[in-house]
Amino acid sequence: MAFGLEEFAERLPDAAAILSHTTAVHRVVNRTDAAMEGIEQTWLRLSQPGVYSVTGDEVVFTALQPARTATSDLVETATELSEAMASYADEIDSLKGRYTDLKARVDSFDAEHPWTEKADWNDDDEAVAEHNVLASESARLLADLDQAQRDAANRIAAISGSSRRYSEGGDGEEIEYGRSPEDRVAGMGGPMEDGDFWLVDWWEWTGRNRERVWDAGNEVRERVWDTGKEVRERVWDTIKDGFVPGIPNKGPRFRDGKGSAGGKDFADTYSPNGRDPAHQPQVGDPDGGNGSFQDIKPRSINGAPEQQYITGIDRIHETQAREYVVHNKDGVGIAFDGHTWRGDPPVEVFQEVKGHLDFLDNIKPALLTKRLDEMVTRELVPQIDALKHSGTPGYVHELVFTEKVVMDTFEQVMKRYPLLRKDIVVRFEPMP
Repeated sequence: MAFGLEEFAERLPDAAAILSHTTAVHRVVNRTDAAMEGIEQTWLRLSQPGVYSVTGDEVVFTALQPARTATSDLVETATELSEAMASYADEIDSLKGRYTDLKARVDSFDAEHPWTEKADWNDDDEAVAEHNVLASESARLLADLDQAQRDAANRIAAISGSSRRYSEGGDGEEIEYGRSPEDRVAGMGGPMEDGDFWLVDWWEWTGRNRERVWDAGNEVRERVWDTGKEVRERVWDTIKDGFVPGIPNKGPRFRDGKGSAGGKDFADTYSPNGRDPAHQPQVGDPDGGNGSFQDIKPRSINGAPEQQYITGIDRIHETQAREYVVHNKDGVGIAFDGHTWRGDPPVEVFQEVKGHLDFLDNIKPALLTKRLDEMVTRELVPQIDALKHSGTPGYVHELVFTEKVVMDTFEQVMKRYPLLRKDIVVRFEPMP
C-alpha cells in the first residue's frame, strides 16, 4: 500500500534546482545593479565643476535617476524572493528526508503484510495499528508538501505585489490549493496538485520589472538626445575619458560604505564589539584558537553588510565569506561568522550574526518563527556541539541580532530549547 507516496515523489521539487534557478536570477539582478552603479558613477562626473555646463543641464544630471530607482527596487525585491525560495528549498529538503524514512517503513510493512493478503492480517491488532500509523504519517507528509507550496506561493505573491492568495479551503477570494491531512487519510493519499502555480507571479514580476528598467533606460536616452548636439558631444567626451581628476577612488566594493545587499548598504564603520578591522584575518590563521579562518562558499550576499559590520571581517566576494572554522568530534568543520578575543584575561568569542530576516515577520510572523526554529537544528546545534569539542575553556558563543523583532522571536523559539539556550549569549546590536 503506497498511501500516495508515489505521487508525492513525482511532485516533490528538486531543492538543488530551485536554489540553482534562484541563484541564477539573483546573479543577473546583481550584475544589472553593478552595471548601473558603474554607469551612475560615470554619470555623476558630469556634475563636477567645469565638466559640463549648459542651459538646462539639470535635465541631464537627473536623467539617470528613474533607471537607478528601478534597478534598486529590482535588487531589493529579488533579494526577498531569493530568501523566500531558499526557505522553500530548505523545507523541500526536510520533506525529502521524511519521505525517504517513511518510504522505507512502508516498503517493509508491505513486504511483511501485502495488501493482497489484507484479509489474513486484518485481525492482527499490531499490524492494523502500524498500518494506521503509516497512513497517518503519509497523509501528514502529503499535506505538509501542500502547505509548503502554499506558503511559498503566498510569500512570492506578497513580495511581487500580486493580489493572489492561496489557502487549503479557498475561502473568499483565496485560491484553493491542497488538501488537509484528514482528507488525505480518507482518500488514501489522493492526487497531488501541480506545484508550479507561483511561477505566474514570478514571471509577471520579472516581466514587469524588466519593462520598468527598460522604459527608464529609454527615458534616459531620449532626454539626453533631446538636449541637442552639444549635450551629446559633451556627454560622450566625459564618458569616453572615464575619469575626472579630483574624484577619489573608493576602493574595494564592500569597504567604505560602497556596495549594498538586500537593499542595505555596507557600513563605512565597524562595531566596537568585533575584531580590529585594521587586521584582516588570512586563510589558515588560527587566531589563537583551535580552528582557523577559511574562505567559505557558497555564501549568500544577503546579510553580508550585517556580518561585516558586527565581526569586523570584510566580505571578500559576493558568493564567498571568510569565516572561522572549528571541527566537531567527528572531524567535520563547522563555520562561525566571526572570531575574536575579549577581556583580561582574554576570552575566546565565536560570533554568529543574524540580520536581514525581519521581512519574513512583515510577510507573516509564523514564517520568521519557522525559519528561526529551523536555524536552531540546522546551525545552532552543530555549532554548540563543535565548540564543546574545540572551544578553549570559558569560550563565549555569541549570537548577535541586528533586528529587534528577530531577536525577540528567537528568544520565544528558544523557550522550547532551554538546555541549548544556556550555552549561548544573545544580544541586539542594530546597524548604524
